[in-house]
Amino acid sequence: MPRYPSLPQHLKEQLALIDPVEKYRVKYFPCAVIDDKDNLIECVYFAEESGYIKVSGVWPKAEAVISIERITRILESKKRLPKSMADKLYANGESGMGYFTFTISFSGGVWKTYVTGSMVDFIEFPPGLSKDNVVGFLSYHKVENCQLGRSEKYYWCLYSI
Repeated sequence: MPRYPSLPQHLKEQLALIDPVEKYRVKYFPCAVIDDKDNLIECVYFAEESGYIKVSGVWPKAEAVISIERITRILESKKRLPKSMADKLYANGESGMGYFTFTISFSGGVWKTYVTGSMVDFIEFPPGLSKDNVVGFLSYHKVENCQLGRSEKYYWCLYSI
């Protein structure tokens, strides 16, 4: 019996426009949503519930879940790393048990090292910079004397098929 509802047709169509990342053969859709109070929530992962639970082994905490019933629109997130970079980070694997360490170079010579949990798609960008300013990255790497960053707070929207 499903724990979460299925996606309504209009959200399925919008989610199909989001390019997913794949981790442990589960597709995750990092995106932004508009909720029923017209709030923009920039950092949301959509995932099918059976794949999610097989990988994580536990359901997300209630405060980290946005119910499908509250979502009116799905759109690209401005806080998402470029997909090609996230794909490479996931392919390289975690730096340690349940975390990633990587350094991103931005245009203008800015470097920032990140330590995230098990997901890498949403990060705090340096002031005035965005995913459009990302030049490259070093996986498993900390650059000495560089700014330390973290992932943005994100939410889960799980659904059944």
